[in-house]
Amino acid sequence: MKILTHNNVFLRTHQVPEAKLDLWFVHGFGASGSSFREVFVSPLAENFNLYVPDLPGFGASPFRSDEATMQGSTRILTGLIRDLSGSRPVTLIAHSLGGIIGTWLCQQLRSQVHGYINIEGNLTKADTFFSGLAARANSAEEFYPFFIREIFNKMADDEALQ
Repeated sequence: MKILTHNNVFLRTHQVPEAKLDLWFVHGFGASGSSFREVFVSPLAENFNLYVPDLPGFGASPFRSDEATMQGSTRILTGLIRDLSGSRPVTLIAHSLGGIIGTWLCQQLRSQVHGYINIEGNLTKADTFFSGLAARANSAEEFYPFFIREIFNKMADDEALQ
């Protein structure tokens, strides 16, 4: 695995000569690219170029108030894919809230996307509870205190969350 930053986004990468295509991974809300760390020791690493970014504000990528929306993250990832994969074919693998971003990436990249895998993800904003609430929030600054309050409120009655 190689670490790089591009456009102020932290990425875990792996390139192989004669790669069949590029695999791009999109993590869920509150997670980071480390969610996909096992891919670098999997058989996929033998045949594919791997790109695992931390979305802005998650993992090692700094928060970007100018793009602090799901649409902003989609724009950033579209740019990263165009910059780093060029015109190479890509397959997108998205998890949870990343599923919405992955769907929008497919719309942006069109024929460059040769496959889309949505792992237990959301295809619409209405498909989930917390990530759907995050998608409808006016800003990250507004959502964060609400989210923390909700988690602590749920912890009071749920031993598993405690």
